[in-house]
Amino acid sequence: MSDPTAHPAPHGDPDGPEPAPAETANPTQPTEPIDTENTATSTAPAAWDTPTPEPSGVPLGTLVFGLVVVALGLLILVSVFYDITLSGSAVAIALFLGAGLVLIIGGIIAARRSAGTGGSGS
Repeated sequence: MSDPTAHPAPHGDPDGPEPAPAETANPTQPTEPIDTENTATSTAPAAWDTPTPEPSGVPLGTLVFGLVVVALGLLILVSVFYDITLSGSAVAIALFLGAGLVLIIGGIIAARRSAGTGGSGS
């Protein structure tokens, strides 16, 4: 049987020949630079060649978050100035319903807009 500290033979054959040692680079010879001028760029997939369209307008998530923050600020101001007591659960339900409606309507509008322009996003 072979030495247990030796490298295993290819394909798990324990009695097979030992693999040849890997060649080590000669530190006195520099490595060759990569030729970047003759690199073929035509082999890239077509998806890489087409530029991605820039989204138009404000992102919908940012708009909804801004609306929720403004609504909370207005509710706090109204409750302080007019001495109104608001139920926290009712306010949260109303804000979540409003934010959900804005997200659904915005998604429908964006889908119609992209379907009407052939999916180009503009």
